[in-house]
Amino acid sequence: MKIKKLSKLNNAFSYSYFDWDNINQINFIDKNGNSKTRDGAFIKNNILFAENGNGKSKLVDIFKSINGSTDIIEKHRDWENNAQEIKVILDDNSEINFSTHWSTDSLKDKFIFFDKHFIDTFVHSTDPHRTDTPQRRQQRGKNIVYLGNFAEYNLEIDRVNALKDAISKKNCMFSETESTKINGVLNLGNITKQTLLSKKHEIETLEIAELQTKKDELVKLETELEKFSQALKDKTKISILNQLLESKDNFSLKIKAVEDVVEKEVELRPSAIFSFTVAKGVQQTLHKIAHKKDFIKQGLETITGSTIECPFCEQKIKKDDYLQIIKDYQEIFDETFSKEEENIKILLSKYRTLLENLKDLQAPTQNQIFLDEAKKFITIQEVLPILSLSEQQKTIIKAELTLVSKKESKILEKVDGSNIEKIKIIIAEATTLVAFYNEIIQKINTRVKQLKDDANNGRLETKKLEYETTVKTLRNDIFYIDNKTVFVNYFHANDQEKENKKVVDGLERIYQVMKTKIVEEFNKFITDYFSVIQDFVKEISPSMEILEVAGEGSYNRNNREPALCGFRIEYNRQDCSNSLSEGEKQVIALAFFFARLKKEPNKNKVIILDDPITSFDTGKRKSTAELIQRESKDFDQLFVFTCDPLFREYCLKQISDRNFYYIFKTRGSSAIHYVPTKKETIYSSFEDEFKNIENSQGSNENVIIFGQKLRFCLETKIKEDYFGYSEDKLSSMIEQVAGKGKEKFEKLIDNKDIILQIYSYCNTGGLAHYPRDGSTSWNELKDKIKQYLSLDL
Repeated sequence: MKIKKLSKLNNAFSYSYFDWDNINQINFIDKNGNSKTRDGAFIKNNILFAENGNGKSKLVDIFKSINGSTDIIEKHRDWENNAQEIKVILDDNSEINFSTHWSTDSLKDKFIFFDKHFIDTFVHSTDPHRTDTPQRRQQRGKNIVYLGNFAEYNLEIDRVNALKDAISKKNCMFSETESTKINGVLNLGNITKQTLLSKKHEIETLEIAELQTKKDELVKLETELEKFSQALKDKTKISILNQLLESKDNFSLKIKAVEDVVEKEVELRPSAIFSFTVAKGVQQTLHKIAHKKDFIKQGLETITGSTIECPFCEQKIKKDDYLQIIKDYQEIFDETFSKEEENIKILLSKYRTLLENLKDLQAPTQNQIFLDEAKKFITIQEVLPILSLSEQQKTIIKAELTLVSKKESKILEKVDGSNIEKIKIIIAEATTLVAFYNEIIQKINTRVKQLKDDANNGRLETKKLEYETTVKTLRNDIFYIDNKTVFVNYFHANDQEKENKKVVDGLERIYQVMKTKIVEEFNKFITDYFSVIQDFVKEISPSMEILEVAGEGSYNRNNREPALCGFRIEYNRQDCSNSLSEGEKQVIALAFFFARLKKEPNKNKVIILDDPITSFDTGKRKSTAELIQRESKDFDQLFVFTCDPLFREYCLKQISDRNFYYIFKTRGSSAIHYVPTKKETIYSSFEDEFKNIENSQGSNENVIIFGQKLRFCLETKIKEDYFGYSEDKLSSMIEQVAGKGKEKFEKLIDNKDIILQIYSYCNTGGLAHYPRDGSTSWNELKDKIKQYLSLDL
């Protein structure tokens, strides 16, 4: 997969706006006279030239972002609030787009970069973020250079060992401190650490909120245990303990009554009893004979249907005068009436008995005595309830008894004012109270019976032992809860000590592995890369030599140079490892980079080199260009970025099948310009554009673009065309100067003032500040360009 073109770069670093087709769409006439168009798309090999500050390295950063280094691409400083847009066209015409992130990761990890970051990361660096210091040189060893950060491995071994020792020391101190805290507490409880640790789970599950409950329970159990001891001493007294008596009171309005010689259960209905009565005239009659009823009754029994004389006054009975009186008396002394009157009296008596029993409700008096005797031997939590009615309830009952007495005295008169509904409520409450009282009595009797059975069957001793065990457990629980915070801290400390011990053991294993691993890794590195790196160093800089400092077979950290795995560098057979120049560092970095390319198994990648020769002399520039051509040919695509004109020329000559581009910054935006092969001398291409300037629009953008091209042509043409600035040898530069001839140089000298005037206009005149102050114009610029062309340099 190849990159075809960067179609759009808007608001990305210094590329505030860039449209590939607007700049690189080129129209031309082919050899057959046909009009053609080409867009200058990237091909397999691509060389991009730019002076510093024009956006070259920022383009490399965009490629790094495509490769997956980051999804954050810095915005142009003047367009912070504007959206970003990047469009990359691939050789199959598919697109990769960026606005806030890349639309696909199809090119992730498809690039291999060489730049300053590569040098800092992989070459003779114990820490790429710090400058070299005597201390670092001491750490990495005298006269030693590293590839792949082997110095960091040495430091890591020291760190691991130091960490292991520090943790081990702190662990011991930590353990001793926590043991000191716990010893005093354990002595108070007469408990060993082993016992404490065995109770870890049990103690952790104990709740501090349970403390008071357990203390209360302990008091009860200790009391019970004391009573068991007393019971064992007085077994004979236990055998004569009495059972408590239940209350026999039964309050019910249902009673037994005889009706028609049959006993039945009937319900007392005080309202009916109190309502039993006869007519008022009969009541008056009965009142009159209240003291003579028996006499009258006997007299009436002698009267028959034929009786003509009154048995009381011996006068004749007149039918009309005395008949009704006799009937009334006979009704009063009728047998049925007598039975009903007697029944009412019986019911009143039973009702009275019920009310009096209810009023006098109380517990059996001897129960408290029986209970106190039993409590000497067993703990009885139950308290005998108070078995009596309230004064208010008793008042209601007394009022009802008064009504009963009134009815009894005047059996045939109706009595009002019964509180039977309240009486029923009192009966219900009394019945419940008796039932509850009897329930408590039953529970106490069960305990008393069990005590007597245990005493008779010899089980008191066993129960005493059970209670002693329970009491001991409770005391321990209370002790554990009282000191739970201290114990839990100790448990945590103990667990932490074990974990720290595991860490120490793990670090020791890592330490032992690293001691040998550093040597193994270095020897593997030597096997894989060293001879290849040596060959590349020789090709780039024949006077340099890289020598191996082999790792030892064993690693004794107490008797060693700080670094065992590295390289020595010689230049003209003089050791220079301790004072490498930037150029020498770059030689090693490039050699390592080319070695990695050679070892790279996946050739379907894009090679990016950003200013690989910034500190090289002429010979190294040429050999580097040759190596780039050779070592990148099997990869998908190559991009070489440079700001060096001489290296640019070497790349153009050495690298075949390539396109050439220059990156130019105009009117606040960097732009990539394709240069056709026939016009690869940049100023020649620009001069062709100058000749056709009348066909261009006089926009603000074109003022800046053509003005910068004019400055570039004037400066570069004189430096390269006249003085051989792009030549690699002095002899070639002299040949270049001589080739121009005396006439050309005389013309250059004659036009010195015009040349300087145009150059000043481009650098410090109106164009330099345009469009900020608007002091130049399209026509003024065209006049300067015409002056330049007329010089015929």
